[in-house]
Amino acid sequence: MFILSLVKDTIAVIPSKLNLDASLAIRDSINTKYSNKILQDVGLSISLHSILESSQGYIEHSNGNVYYKVTFNLIVFRPFIGEILLAKVNSTNKDGILASVDFFNDIWIPKEQLPEISQFDPAENTFFWLAGWEGGDPFMSSPEERAYIDVGEQIRIRIEAEHFENIYPTPKKKEVTETDTVEAVPTAYRLTASIDGQGLGVVSWWEEGEAEEEGDEEGQEETENAMEE
Repeated sequence: MFILSLVKDTIAVIPSKLNLDASLAIRDSINTKYSNKILQDVGLSISLHSILESSQGYIEHSNGNVYYKVTFNLIVFRPFIGEILLAKVNSTNKDGILASVDFFNDIWIPKEQLPEISQFDPAENTFFWLAGWEGGDPFMSSPEERAYIDVGEQIRIRIEAEHFENIYPTPKKKEVTETDTVEAVPTAYRLTASIDGQGLGVVSWWEEGEAEEEGDEEGQEETENAMEE
């Protein structure tokens, strides 16, 4: 899920930080510049890991900043394709599910990557799964047969693809009216994931199944012990 990324950059230490030790001021300035930032074709920068090399500082008299040429490692969030993560359902619509981890919100699960026999329920505004359903139309199922994927649920996902986009500033648009079409805001880095597979999906689905299996095994052992006695 996390990687180290080597970066070489000129880091500015502003005058208000010059009372700090130079190494501490450099670390703080790197984190200010890079923490929670998307690095194109690299991932989401979390924080500084280590400083490998730093030059002597030089002062820019026009602004009072001290500049250092620094080589350092960043901790970067970039899960590999096929990696399994725990995430949370943020929202759903008829096209899929938007999920997140604690510090990253752009994980998209398209409806094609949901378990087989999944259906969007407009009344509940979410998807449900019918495990082993053979009754034809999924909407003929009863509520008790439906395993809903609710907002806030913890889910286990598999990363299928990653997408980087160059995002450029755009002119400020006029005020949006009710008749205008609202376009989705692009993101610089997003992930596509799946919950179609053994052990994937809502975590509680599989925990309940494991508990039932353990109960069956314990009951079988008790029966065998009673027969031996």
